[in-house]
Amino acid sequence: MTRLRPPAIIVALACFAAVPAHAFLEKIHQEITRDELGFLKPGKLTIINKQHIEEDNTLGRAGRDSRHFNDCEFEGASTHIRKQYTRLLRAVSDKKHDVAAERFGELLHTVQDFYAHSNWVESGQTGLLDSSLSDWPQLTPMQRLPNGVVLLEKQGKKEPGGTIQIAAAMSVALKDGRGTHRGIVTGAVWRWGNCPKAIHDKLGHWKDSPKYLRLLVPKRPMGLNKDDPSAGARHQAAKALARKATHHEWCRLLSLVSKSGPDALSSVLSGWTSDQARARASCPGISTGQR
Repeated sequence: MTRLRPPAIIVALACFAAVPAHAFLEKIHQEITRDELGFLKPGKLTIINKQHIEEDNTLGRAGRDSRHFNDCEFEGASTHIRKQYTRLLRAVSDKKHDVAAERFGELLHTVQDFYAHSNWVESGQTGLLDSSLSDWPQLTPMQRLPNGVVLLEKQGKKEPGGTIQIAAAMSVALKDGRGTHRGIVTGAVWRWGNCPKAIHDKLGHWKDSPKYLRLLVPKRPMGLNKDDPSAGARHQAAKALARKATHHEWCRLLSLVSKSGPDALSSVLSGWTSDQARARASCPGISTGQR
């Protein structure tokens, strides 16, 4: 009996479905979360850390740009984070704290990935993308952040006006009629995506894409990801910022929950933490209602 070979497109799609997002190694995501949120109850920490595995290995999550800040998907990733916060707060209101912890784990993964997948570090940034304690910001294509950097994301099919230059150190500059601006991008993964053409052609997530993905993932001159220690100082800088961001998202969570009143805040602190004194001290003012 003749064995039929599946069409190439089916093979390619199967590869796409199976490819991990290649974020920080799962154990690194989990280490960051465990170290920064060590005051949580073991059960809650396990639920949160399980989401790092799910995000990188589950069909529909792995390889999806909006869940990993890939392909200059700033708008989609920020929408995803905001959606998870909405679902988290609803679960807290319903006292479904395990469900809320799952949503927190999902959004933490995406937040941590921003620092590993973008050129934020390479552009000399030392602070967080967002340091507020209010709702996570809705990012938009070509948005200028308060520190002056521009998020280089295509507006639909429209390329940014001006010239994009990429330095060997993977900092990016946009030159237009108003001057020269520092550009923030995330590495292009697929043969499509929201990165401007100059980024898409030269600056990939990987430099040497996996051989079994070459139909969908082209080889590019430079690779931006800092997912593992092989990236050296760049990895360490991204990891340090991911740690800082993880702590900050815990404080944002408490801040948002506190808007529903002291009972809601007390419910999270008692239901999630094994060391309430440490948990409260980690976010001065928020846990006492004195922001």
